[in-house]
Amino acid sequence: MLGGSNRIKGYFDVNITKGYKQLEIRSPREIENYENEWKEIWCCAVYMRQQREKLSEKLSKMTKEEIVDYFKKQKSMNTIKPSA
Repeated sequence: MLGGSNRIKGYFDVNITKGYKQLEIRSPREIENYENEWKEIWCCAVYMRQQREKLSEKLSKMTKEEIVDYFKKQKSMNTIKPSA
């Protein structure tokens, strides 16, 4: 019976012989860490989409001039100024 690293080498050899790409073989612990990273990224993406939808809804009811004024006001309120 093949050991862990020999088994992986065997999979790679078969894939290369058949003309396939090498597979990325990970341990269950690596998969768990990978899933946790993706959950954080996913939560950020969901939040960004929610904020974009809110802004789109708000802007869809404004004229071009109102939109320009809105962003000018937002810029003046959110600009971080360096301290002396």
